[in-house]
Amino acid sequence: MTDTNPADRSTDTTTLSSRIDTIDDGLDATVELLDSAIDLCRRLDPAALQLIDPATGTVSDAATAATLAWITTELDDITTTVRAAHARMVAINARARLLRPRG
Repeated sequence: MTDTNPADRSTDTTTLSSRIDTIDDGLDATVELLDSAIDLCRRLDPAALQLIDPATGTVSDAATAATLAWITTELDDITTTVRAAHARMVAINARARLLRPRG
C-alpha cells in the first residue's frame, strides 16, 4: 500500500536526533572494541605465535613480532581517528538537540 499522505519530513527533528544518537553510540562502541583489540594485541606473546606467509611458509619470529606491532599501531591510529569523529559527533548531537519546529 502506498502512503498517499506522507508526513511532513521537513520538521522531523526527532528522526534526525535518533539517527545522530545511533551514530554517536556506534562510534562509542567502536572505540571500545578497538581498545579491546589493541589490548589483546599487546598481551599476545609473539614467541608463542607464528606468522605464516602463504607464498613462503613460516616466517621468522622477528617478522611475527613486527606484524603484531604493526597491527597494534594501525589499530591505535584508527582509534585516534574514531575518537576524533566521536568527539565531533557529540558536538553535533548537542547542537541538533537544540533544533525544534517553528510553531
